[in-house]
Amino acid sequence: MTNELIFEDVFDKKLDIEFSKSDMSSDSGLILFKPILKKLNLVSKISDILHDPRHPLYITHSHQELVEQRIAMMIAGYNDLNDNDFLRKDPAFKLFTKGANSSLDLASTPTIFRLDNVVTISECKKMVELQVALYLERNQKRFNEEMKKNSFLTISLNLDPTDVTTYGEQQLALFNGYYGDKCFLPMVITDGANGDLICGFLRPGTKHACWCLESILRRLFNRIEEKYEKVHYHVRADSGFQKESFFSFLERKANLTYEIALASNSSLKKMTKGCCYTGAEIIFEEDNVLKTYNEFGYKADSWTHFRRVVIKIEINRHGVDVRFIATNGTSSPLKTLESYHQRCNIENRIKELKNHAGGSRLSASEFSSNFFRFSLACFVVICFEEFKKKLTGIKFENCYISTIREKFIKVAGIIKISLRRVLLELSRNHPSNEYWGKILST
Repeated sequence: MTNELIFEDVFDKKLDIEFSKSDMSSDSGLILFKPILKKLNLVSKISDILHDPRHPLYITHSHQELVEQRIAMMIAGYNDLNDNDFLRKDPAFKLFTKGANSSLDLASTPTIFRLDNVVTISECKKMVELQVALYLERNQKRFNEEMKKNSFLTISLNLDPTDVTTYGEQQLALFNGYYGDKCFLPMVITDGANGDLICGFLRPGTKHACWCLESILRRLFNRIEEKYEKVHYHVRADSGFQKESFFSFLERKANLTYEIALASNSSLKKMTKGCCYTGAEIIFEEDNVLKTYNEFGYKADSWTHFRRVVIKIEINRHGVDVRFIATNGTSSPLKTLESYHQRCNIENRIKELKNHAGGSRLSASEFSSNFFRFSLACFVVICFEEFKKKLTGIKFENCYISTIREKFIKVAGIIKISLRRVLLELSRNHPSNEYWGKILST
């Protein structure tokens, strides 16, 4: 059926608008991500983790097709399951999910909804392990080159919790006093060298930043050391992790150094007196900015022993800014602070995960369903990270997911399927056309 709109006084002539092209998609660039999913074998790996409770006699769409349809929706920015009502007929999504030899529409919204709601917590945990496995697989070449060069491997781990505000009656969405909202509190771990997502997992809203983290890190260390004998870990985290049990856990691992921020308190402030000049590294910068770096031993009441604390005091026209970093490393105070500041890249990954990949759209009633949705958002981030590697040397290589989606996925095109080939017709005036050849060839 043709929908027609008529406007009389818009241009010099009457304007007719028809919604009539059934073989046209507004998301033609989605096909650029098909090689990435194949390279990672992502759909098959996720499908192998999830059980399929459906009766074999009543299955129209395979389990892998449902998983791929769900991921394709999120890659293109459709995080609401109701969007599936029109996407199931879109030719780009049908080509992406079912290939060129099927004329069937994709699965319906209720079918996709059931996929989300049969997932168990144990399956969600396995999806977190899959994220770690993909991280090691994606960085294998880099790790091998570093091992050949240095005979050992250094892996930087950036840790950060974040809040996902909820607005309904979601299971384990609880009030968090720090954030002042009813929320979940997922944990995100990224590689400090290239920003790659290592893993992300959902947690109840009232848990401490360190909750469940030790077991996750222990499994992560074991997975890495199964492949690489000589590894040194460098852990960076903010002041939410300044817990004695977590410090002790990190210190028990001989091949690990950490840099963890400390929240300012009256005891630390007293110890800063005299630090500005006595044994300090002093740096004057432009605009009359004075930065002082120093260190001292400090023991909080809950700590079992003294730990090294590095301090930075910055004096500028806005006032005085003081930062404290607890570390077991031996680098100078200046080098320690410079290293810690590199963890800021994790904020970009969290922003993409929550705002661009659907990680904040956790509206299901069951915690396991929301855990599954958050895990899918992590896999979407991984797909975009692999896509960005194809953009090396192109002006878009450091862009956010939202920009890449706008420039490369949201492309109107006509899809024609014949016996010999699939023809995708795009506008010659699209600004990103010149990059498609490089993307598809790498």
